[in-house]
Amino acid sequence: MKKFLILLLCLFVCDSFASGIASNAASAPCTNNTLETYSGNSNLAADWQPNTINLTWYNEQEKLTVQQSAQSCTYDGTLTIPSTPPTRTGYTFAGWKVRLPGTYTELEYIQSTGTQWINTNFFPDNNTRIRTRGQFDSIENNEALYFGSAMSANNGFESMIWHHKFAFCYGVSWADCYGSDISLNDIVEVDWNKNILNFKINNGNIIKRVFQSQTFTLPYQMRLFSLSRGFEDNVSYGSTKMKIYYFQLYDNGTLVRDFIPARRNSDGIVGMYDAANQTFYTSPNGANFVAGPDVQ
Repeated sequence: MKKFLILLLCLFVCDSFASGIASNAASAPCTNNTLETYSGNSNLAADWQPNTINLTWYNEQEKLTVQQSAQSCTYDGTLTIPSTPPTRTGYTFAGWKVRLPGTYTELEYIQSTGTQWINTNFFPDNNTRIRTRGQFDSIENNEALYFGSAMSANNGFESMIWHHKFAFCYGVSWADCYGSDISLNDIVEVDWNKNILNFKINNGNIIKRVFQSQTFTLPYQMRLFSLSRGFEDNVSYGSTKMKIYYFQLYDNGTLVRDFIPARRNSDGIVGMYDAANQTFYTSPNGANFVAGPDVQ
């Protein structure tokens, strides 16, 4: 039995690590996956070789490779920023930026169970652009809100919201709402640039809607997973159970919020890390979001 166990160790080490074998009492060479028998006591030493990682410049939002790099690095090694930056036709490289600090772990998405929400601290208007990806998990009370900011009905209608089962609404009239044909569990990609809305359902064809061009400024901040408006301030609108994979807010062409799903490593709190301002956003009511899988 002793010999059998030692032979298994030799086979495991050679196959998994392609290592050499060190012995202080006997030899057990492994050549070309051929196992040789031996007798006596022996120590086996694994020779660990770090993986080599090749670098590719990748535009995550548009899911395309920008440029293949000849540079490579080893696991646990040091990456040197290339002297020649990545290129893309029609674009100017603006510089390097750390996506997330090492004190946070990036997640594929964060998920609300109906009580968690994010206040972006941003007041949208007719110059706002929204880029995001989300997925509704359930509808309760026939209501669910992805994101929104609106005046209360008593004060007149001004909004920039997406209310599932009802509409994308823009501007100062209820008439300028666009009903969306989106079902539960659909993954929806949204690019809403001022009064032009483009979205895709499950990576299908782009659906386009052009709203009437209007001038408006909302008095309430944009919320994720809920609505911000007067009498409903600081509460979820309905029971929004959904996932958000990323959320970006632009103010007249300038990226002012770049929300990345993340977990704070020190305490396990889940929320959105704003890479534009290096700020971590959590649910104001203290309820923790459900974490999606770690981004590898």
